[in-house]
Amino acid sequence: MGLLEVDVDLSRLKTNVDNVKSVVKTDFCAVVKADAYGHGLTEVGRALNEKADEFAVATFDEAQTLSESGVKKPINILGCTDADLIDDFSVNCSTTTNIIPTVCDISEVNLLKNRFSRVNVKLNTGMNRLGVSINELDLLISELTRCGVTVNGIFTHFYKGDDVNEAERQFIAFDAATEKYAALGVKRHCCASCCLGLPPKFHLDMVRCGIAMYGYGSITEPVMSVHTSILQVMDVKKGEHISYGDYVAPRDMKIAAVRVGYADGYRRKNGRERFVGINGKLCPVVGQICMDITLADVTGVPLYGCDRVYLLGGGVSGEMLAESYDTIVYEVLTSFKGRIKRNYFG
Repeated sequence: MGLLEVDVDLSRLKTNVDNVKSVVKTDFCAVVKADAYGHGLTEVGRALNEKADEFAVATFDEAQTLSESGVKKPINILGCTDADLIDDFSVNCSTTTNIIPTVCDISEVNLLKNRFSRVNVKLNTGMNRLGVSINELDLLISELTRCGVTVNGIFTHFYKGDDVNEAERQFIAFDAATEKYAALGVKRHCCASCCLGLPPKFHLDMVRCGIAMYGYGSITEPVMSVHTSILQVMDVKKGEHISYGDYVAPRDMKIAAVRVGYADGYRRKNGRERFVGINGKLCPVVGQICMDITLADVTGVPLYGCDRVYLLGGGVSGEMLAESYDTIVYEVLTSFKGRIKRNYFG
């Protein structure tokens, strides 16, 4: 059948980082969790090793993979420390390691002492997802210090980072709770991609950039495209069924069977109408998406026998595909898995 192919433009990725850094005059942390949002953890890490000041991942395994790939910059684990995960963590954590775990609760201190010389602390300022409460921050840091663990940074996350008024509420609380630690050299950060448009005071010592870096921001361009091939083209008469279920051809149609299905992360259920891009034309997806095959209306579209079918790119934007899924671009980028081949350029 052939493979689903993901093309990643590393040159454009680097340009995106440069564009963000030209606007945000502070340290740049490249967020590469979830396999670099579907772009490939090790390849993206290596490409940005000289551009990013730091990296961020979600798990110990991701941090270990990134470190072993040759990334020398600090690697921040944004997720909390879990006993089972740290027991499975095989890196010899010396004082020179570039992997920095996060503490969200005082109960995690004993898991980290004697294993890591420095940690980050996540502060809950209102999102109520992860993090130590403001009232317990001083006690947590005191306990870390007592155990000989240095606090490298303190960070929080905004629940509505593109709204300056909502962000201001969390920022005021964060700034008040952490100002005395900043004077001691502790790095502070609270801005993710959606916060890049906030006034400079919000940027503090570093910004954590994920989705914007991959091309979904006002000053960046998409880095990834996804394409596959046509398996077969057939003529379908008006009134005949197409795929599983109740879809009936509203007219005589030419239908292309495309090599992609929900097993590849191409969602079965649609929100809005979905399209694929073939030879510069947007072709509607018709009928139910199958495990391995999707059907598209190619009536009137010139086909040449070895045509690329774009699921993302080729006229199909990430926003368009996200709307058809009734979801967000983040989920689109991280959904293509399994039977794929990644190609890197630049």
